[in-house]
Amino acid sequence: MSRFGIYFHWPFCRSKCPYCDFVSIIGKNIDFQAWRDAYLSVLESYALRTADKKVSSVFFGGGTPSAVDAGMLARVMEKLRSKYVF
Repeated sequence: MSRFGIYFHWPFCRSKCPYCDFVSIIGKNIDFQAWRDAYLSVLESYALRTADKKVSSVFFGGGTPSAVDAGMLARVMEKLRSKYVF
């Protein structure tokens, strides 16, 4: 079984770093539920196309991890575990 890594662009930031070229969202009024639903939808789509592969890594990058709602992260990880072999 071939392997691949999953990268999530996590665009939530406390402030914009002067050297950063990533798309980022700064602010306190982020609709995490909408973002979570979008991530889960994309995961469903990719899982269908990569069912024959094993996940070797998951990386969340591009922003400030502590700016993300913990429930959102938990739900994304639950979906990953339900769709892939690690």
